[in-house]
Amino acid sequence: KAALELLMDLWLHMQNQETQMTDKEAHVVLPALAERVGHRVPALREATQELLQRAHRVYPAAAVATIFSQRLRSKNRRSAGDLLHLLCAIETSTGATPRGRRDIGLLLQLAAEKEAAVREGAVRLLRALGTAVPG
Repeated sequence: KAALELLMDLWLHMQNQETQMTDKEAHVVLPALAERVGHRVPALREATQELLQRAHRVYPAAAVATIFSQRLRSKNRRSAGDLLHLLCAIETSTGATPRGRRDIGLLLQLAAEKEAAVREGAVRLLRALGTAVPG
């Protein structure tokens, strides 16, 4: 948790200085955090969610959305549900979400998921994108 707090302080400093992460930094840090956002320990899960909600302030929102969408196939279904929630928040605040055919196809698959949080998140994001949701 201390590492997450340190990263939060760093991102706040970067935001205040109006600097952004490099591509290399983002492609190391964001996927690692995205994979752990569904952690079973509530304190770690909340700290990771809070951190990832700020990611689009230190790296381009469209790129953050792409990195998050690439992690939706995670074996950890809680992480996938949390990432869908974060993608909805990014779409609402910036309008940036992956809209490719593969992305929509994956969201349609997730809309049929048996895990309720994943299913609801996928349906919510599909509706935000203006995509017809079957069933």
